[in-house]
Amino acid sequence: MGHALVMGRSTFESIGRVLPGRTTIVLTRNPGWAHEGVEVAASLETAIRVAHESGRDAFIAGGAEVYRAGLEVADLMELTEVDVAPDGDTYFPAVDWDQWRETGRDHRDGFAFVTYERA
Repeated sequence: MGHALVMGRSTFESIGRVLPGRTTIVLTRNPGWAHEGVEVAASLETAIRVAHESGRDAFIAGGAEVYRAGLEVADLMELTEVDVAPDGDTYFPAVDWDQWRETGRDHRDGFAFVTYERA
């Protein structure tokens, strides 16, 4: 809450609405795309700059291509690790774990919130 949520257009459209309490920045290659209550950016770099210029941290919210690009510039990852392996067609990108160190883990029933910082 209170931050900027950066996501790709397909991810936004799958959610179907602006999430309350945060700025939504949607990445799209379509210069004509617009949605009420959403800021639009053509690149991840632009989206992060827009977030920071408004005094907000940028949180990357998917999809796979946006996660992959975000992983290159992130200094912190807040992941939810689940205790199941559901079928799916989109996955979080491979992570070079030598570049990250776990700094926090909050176990819950069936999942954990895990914080990693770039080493």
